[in-house]
Amino acid sequence: MSAAAAFAAAVRSAVKQSLGLVVSVGVGPNKLLAKLGSRASKPDGVLVLDSTAAVQALLAATPVEGLPGLGGVVASTVRSHGITTAAELQQYSAGQLSVLLGGPQQMKLAEKLFEWGHGRDNTPVVDKGPPKSIQVQMSLTPFVLNRGPLALAGNASSLTALVEGTIAAQHQPQQQQRPATHTDGAASTPAADVGSTASVLLPLLTGAGDTWPRLIAILGAMSGDLLGRVMLDR
Repeated sequence: MSAAAAFAAAVRSAVKQSLGLVVSVGVGPNKLLAKLGSRASKPDGVLVLDSTAAVQALLAATPVEGLPGLGGVVASTVRSHGITTAAELQQYSAGQLSVLLGGPQQMKLAEKLFEWGHGRDNTPVVDKGPPKSIQVQMSLTPFVLNRGPLALAGNASSLTALVEGTIAAQHQPQQQQRPATHTDGAASTPAADVGSTASVLLPLLTGAGDTWPRLIAILGAMSGDLLGRVMLDR
């Protein structure tokens, strides 16, 4: 384990020097324990599981929902029977766990939990290579952007009127609306002129005259952001 611990320290040092980021590393005899050790040592540490006592201490500190893929209904079912940590799974056989989980049809999952409860995992470590995709998310939910002094701060009724007026303007015939202006990609309407220099990101409504131009602008901004991230990773 001393060689593995030294390698973990080297990895953390290399990441810190090249990217300026801190990472946690778990060192264990299998993939499960290494993963749990990494989580336990966050945000900036190393956990070496080089003894049975160290493994047992980690399992006792790991909640059942902290096991890979164990969440939602399964975690709730296990907890309903008084099992709160990974180590407490050791009190049951695979057959008993299958009964707790709902019957013989759950035997495969029960056997996996039985092994995990003892810190055993035969899953091979596979090099997945570089990521095949990069995801960028951008919220399109209407919200007030803080741009300059906002006279509406602390005035809930005025803020509600601003948002309602903005949405109502989108439903009016296009020829009755004042031309929208753009500030940093956010559309501004007459309703946004109420005592402030704030702009409002309007909801994208199907059929509105400015839907396509605004959608193209948003997609362009997201594409630029994505391209920037890719270039930084080169």
